[in-house]
Amino acid sequence: YKHFVIHFFCLTVAVVAVGFSWYNVLTLKNGFEHINVFKQSYSNVCMRQKLYDVLRSKPLTVGQAMDIADVILTQDKVPPAIALAMIHIESEFKPSAVSKAGAMGLTQVMPIIRKIYEKHPEFGPEIAQVYNVPVNVKLGLWFLGDLYVKYGDWKIALSAYNAGPENARNKKYLTYANAILK
Repeated sequence: YKHFVIHFFCLTVAVVAVGFSWYNVLTLKNGFEHINVFKQSYSNVCMRQKLYDVLRSKPLTVGQAMDIADVILTQDKVPPAIALAMIHIESEFKPSAVSKAGAMGLTQVMPIIRKIYEKHPEFGPEIAQVYNVPVNVKLGLWFLGDLYVKYGDWKIALSAYNAGPENARNKKYLTYANAILK
């Protein structure tokens, strides 16, 4: 019953989000374009629900889980599965995590990374709030995504994220990358 209710809710939200009536969907009034838009919207809503379900099993508030899901799903630099695995390994989903090296928050952002992205047009003054869940996740994923663009390989990008770009190709940091990609 619960499964049916969730899917019915996802379907209803998808139809409302697309902004056209059931009549247009069922009669294919404007061709298959409406069906494709509907399928994409439904898929997005279902993915968001699955992500909420995963995140609610973590030591997070409902608001934090929603913030993380929103950031992960609205960015296109890092696949959601890699983003979740990276956050799990970096901080075990503890927003106030701090490493011995000084990395902070869910994505364990180093102060130098915050400094590098300080003037980036994607970030504003909120970048100073490194423990703010959406800011931290957005910054960490942005940096990881930039590393992927630079190296073209998730293993190398993850190694660089973990040990610094100077150690990107150092095989001793592949354990971290392999754990995330597993």
